[in-house]
Amino acid sequence: MDNFMDKLAQKWNAAELIKANSAAEAMELKRLRDQVAEYEAILQEMRKVNLSNSELTNTSKQLLEEGIQELVALIEQEKNAPTSDVVQVVKDSFAETQECIHVENVKVYRNVQAVVVDGFKNQAEVMAGKSIELKKENEILQKKCRGIKPLIIILLLVSLVNTGLIVVQILGIL
Repeated sequence: MDNFMDKLAQKWNAAELIKANSAAEAMELKRLRDQVAEYEAILQEMRKVNLSNSELTNTSKQLLEEGIQELVALIEQEKNAPTSDVVQVVKDSFAETQECIHVENVKVYRNVQAVVVDGFKNQAEVMAGKSIELKKENEILQKKCRGIKPLIIILLLVSLVNTGLIVVQILGIL
C-alpha cells in the first residue's frame, strides 16, 4: 500500500496541479490579449473610416460653400431673371448635395458594419477553437484524476478506523 501511495504521490502532486492551472491561466491570458489586439485593430479601422468620413464631410462643406457663392453670384448677375428659376436652381443644387452626402454616409456605414461583422466572425472562430482545446485539456485532466477519488475514500476510511482505534485506546478498551 505504501508503494502504491508513493507512486501516486509522485505522479500526482500539488505542484503539478498548480503547474497545470498556471498553464491554463497563461493560455487564457494570452487569449484575452489576442482578443484585445483584435479589438484594437477593429477600432483602428473604425478610426480610419471615421477620418475618411470627416474628410468627406469637410469636402462636401467646401463644395456647398462654393455652390452657395456661385448661387449668390448667379443671383446678382441675373436679377432680371424670374425668381422661380433661381429658386429651382438652388433647390436642385441642395438636393444634389444632399444626395452625395447620403451616398457617402451609406458607404461609411456599410464599411463600419462589415468591419464589425468580420471581427465578430473571427472572434467566434477563435472562441470555438479555444473551446475545443479547453475540452480536450479537461478530458486529459479528468483521465489523470480518475484514481484520486477511490484513493480519497480509502484514505478517509483508514483515517476513520485510525481515529476509532485511538479513541478505543484512550478509553482503555485496548
